[in-house]
Amino acid sequence: MKLYLFIGCLVLLSATPKKYPIKIEITYTSSYCGGAAPNEEMLNSIAMPRPLPFKKLYLKKGEINSFGNKLFKELIADSNGFIKVSLVSGNYFIVDENKKDKTVFDAMVKKYANKTKTEGPIDIECYKKWFSTPDLKIIVSNKLKQEYQLNINNDCFFQGKPCIPYFGPMPP
Repeated sequence: MKLYLFIGCLVLLSATPKKYPIKIEITYTSSYCGGAAPNEEMLNSIAMPRPLPFKKLYLKKGEINSFGNKLFKELIADSNGFIKVSLVSGNYFIVDENKKDKTVFDAMVKKYANKTKTEGPIDIECYKKWFSTPDLKIIVSNKLKQEYQLNINNDCFFQGKPCIPYFGPMPP
C-alpha cells in the first residue's frame, strides 16, 4: 500500500508542469511635443529609457491579441519597473490597458466613431491591426533565465488614441 502511495506521489509530482522565471524590465521614453525647440542634450534625455514603476500590464497566452485570448494574468511592475513571473513553457504576450479586451476595443470605437472639430473618425482597419499586435511577445522554454524589456513611449497628447487622425492645433 505504501509503495502505491509513493508511486502515486511521484506521478503527481512529475505531472506538474515546470515553471521558468521570467524577468521583464518596463521602461518609458518621451517624444518632443512642441514648444521651444530643444537642444540635442534635451532630445537625448527624453529618448533615454527610464524605469516605469507600478505599470499595470496584462499577460495572455498565444501570439496575437484577439477577443478570444482571455486574460491569463494581471502584472504590475515593482518600484524599479521590473516584473518577475514564473510561467510554464509556451507562447505568451503582454498588452497594456488599451488592448486589454473587447470592452476596451468597443468603447474606443464608440467614442471616436464620429469626426469632431479636432479628430476622428477612427480608422477601424488600422485600429484592428494595432489592437491585435502584442506590445511584447514572450516565448518560454527550458532556458535557465529569460529577460525581456518593454519600452512604452509617451506620444504627447496622442497617447492612447491610435488610428484616430488629429487635425487640431498643435501644442505651443
